[in-house]
Amino acid sequence: MPVYLELALNWNFPGPENGKPALVIQSDLFSKHPCVTILPITTEIRPLETFRVAVEPSEKSGLRAPSQIMVDKAHTFPRDKAGAPFGALEARTLAAENWALAVFLELG
Repeated sequence: MPVYLELALNWNFPGPENGKPALVIQSDLFSKHPCVTILPITTEIRPLETFRVAVEPSEKSGLRAPSQIMVDKAHTFPRDKAGAPFGALEARTLAAENWALAVFLELG
């Protein structure tokens, strides 16, 4: 199973005014790679528990509203388009995301 990071960041398409929170799912082993792979985080809540993982707003997460990690929407983009990390997931939420991603990608 790949190693998942707990950091969320802003990814910008095409500019900073369009920054959106996301979960980095790329191992630290690839920190020098010019691209980064993320799962977007949305406040548009949908009843898709299998591949949408709930994240509550908190000081630790850095999120301001109830949100969902969109496991079905992985993106890879240039690292220089990423903003600074601003939060981390609770262990329980990260475990749910790892399981949902493994199921979605049919790993193991």
